[in-house]
Amino acid sequence: MFKKRFIIILLAAFLLTACKTTPNNPTPDHTESYPAATAGPLATLPSDSYPAATAADETGSNVNVESVPTEVSTEPTLTPPPPPEPEEEPTEAEAPAVDTAVEPAANQPGMGTVAIEAGDGLQIQATYAFPGGVAPYPGVILLHMLGSNRAIWQETGVMDALLRNGYAVMAVDMRGHGETGGEQDWALVPDDM
Repeated sequence: MFKKRFIIILLAAFLLTACKTTPNNPTPDHTESYPAATAGPLATLPSDSYPAATAADETGSNVNVESVPTEVSTEPTLTPPPPPEPEEEPTEAEAPAVDTAVEPAANQPGMGTVAIEAGDGLQIQATYAFPGGVAPYPGVILLHMLGSNRAIWQETGVMDALLRNGYAVMAVDMRGHGETGGEQDWALVPDDM
């Protein structure tokens, strides 16, 4: 009975580490002020490059082709800078060796296995892992589907993805699956968890 209470308290503490201790709507420590927008110089047309406006013609337009200026002052220019020259890719011999492999969850520190005693004495096997950084971490309990086991979460990369994103993870072998013995009995799952 003591072990069951201890395990329940341990699981509750594991899940409570995900609780926030900061308010949902924190007030800002300071407010940033930005300078007011100012209008810069605009390109202008020389006054002698176009004729005075004329009355609208029959179509309702007051612009004719002859009145459109052909030259525009170029000061200041608002053209974007030219794109950068493409660089040559380094050859394999010139490229530095970089290890981009991600360490699988099974090899990361902060990972281990635990046996959780069920109400009927069955030892339920589980794998736990904590991400790097400072606790507390939000927690996720991974339960497999019928006919599977806790290893599925490592094989599919789900456990690794959760760890990389800062979650503490516990993957459980349910009754009659994986390393947990006993008969499959889904009716006992709520009591087991």
